[in-house]
Amino acid sequence: MRIVRKLLLGFIALFGLATVSFYILANHSLVRTSLTCEGAWKSTSEGFEVAETMFLVIYIYRPWILWVEEDGYARAETKDKPFSTFVSRVTQIGDEPLVNYLFSDTDGSMRGGYRRASKEVVLQLVDGFNFVGVCSEGI
Repeated sequence: MRIVRKLLLGFIALFGLATVSFYILANHSLVRTSLTCEGAWKSTSEGFEVAETMFLVIYIYRPWILWVEEDGYARAETKDKPFSTFVSRVTQIGDEPLVNYLFSDTDGSMRGGYRRASKEVVLQLVDGFNFVGVCSEGI
C-alpha cells in the first residue's frame, strides 16, 4: 500500500510540475511592445509623402524558447489606409536602452527596423512605399 501511495504522490507531483511548466511556456514566452507611430508614407520612386498613423506590435521570444531561430515577429496596420502586414523575422540587436530591431522576411529580405532609443521606425508595408515615423508606447 505504501508503494502505491508513493507512486500516486510522485505522479501527482510530476503532473503538477508539467502543468506549471506548460502554463509558463504558454503564457509567458513573449515580451510584447505595442507602439503608435506618427509619420508618413514615402514613395521610393516618386518622391511624395502622405501623413499616416501606424500601429505596430513587436513580439520578442523569451530566452528559454529554444526552438525558434529568430528573436521574434511583428504585426503592423495603418489607421487611414487599409494596410496591414506580418513581419516573420525580427532580430534584436543590442541591450536596453540602445536596442535596435531589424525587420525581415524569412528569405532574408529587409523590411525595415525600429530604434528604441530614438523611437524611429521604417517599415515597408507595400512594395515601393515605406512608412517612416516616430513612435510612442501604447495603442
